[in-house]
Amino acid sequence: LFQEYNLDRKGGITDVTVSIDSKVTFQSVQGFGAALTGASCYNLLKLEKTERKQLLTELFDMSHGLCISLIRVSIGASDFSVDEEFTWCDKEGLDNFGMPREDREYLVPILKEIYEINPDVKIIASPWSCPVWMKRRSVNDDTPYPSWTSGSLMPVYYEDYAKYFIMWITAMQDMGFDIYAITVQNEPLNRGN
Repeated sequence: LFQEYNLDRKGGITDVTVSIDSKVTFQSVQGFGAALTGASCYNLLKLEKTERKQLLTELFDMSHGLCISLIRVSIGASDFSVDEEFTWCDKEGLDNFGMPREDREYLVPILKEIYEINPDVKIIASPWSCPVWMKRRSVNDDTPYPSWTSGSLMPVYYEDYAKYFIMWITAMQDMGFDIYAITVQNEPLNRGN
């Protein structure tokens, strides 16, 4: 839209010109987005439906809004969850896999509303913790470590954790949400997370 900008650090005009040549590209951008957390969904649901739709339209509409095209969600609880800590499989064994209350009551309804506005929005997902029954104290200490923070995934559960991801992706797809990408851990070096 704009071919030239004359700006200084305060937004004032200078003699420096940055020209954008739309015929030359260097790398592609997959999109721009924000995190959709349990707490943000909870608060969005407190708005009147018309206000919420207006806000979500302003954020996600690709013609008249801010064009948010990526959403990051957590696989289980995050540091901005309403409920304290949870995964999609808190009891030992993948046969105990199921959608937690927070995601069912807050995340899914908001995602559905966003998909009505922008069905092409891309979802990127990250867990803050694997199920605690899969954890050990550290990579050098195989002592079970049933804590939400710190610890390490036990090698004996590598296959189960991979299946956990597949089960989560499948559950989301069954609800109509395509998962664009996942990471295996949010902030893996942050021991307080």
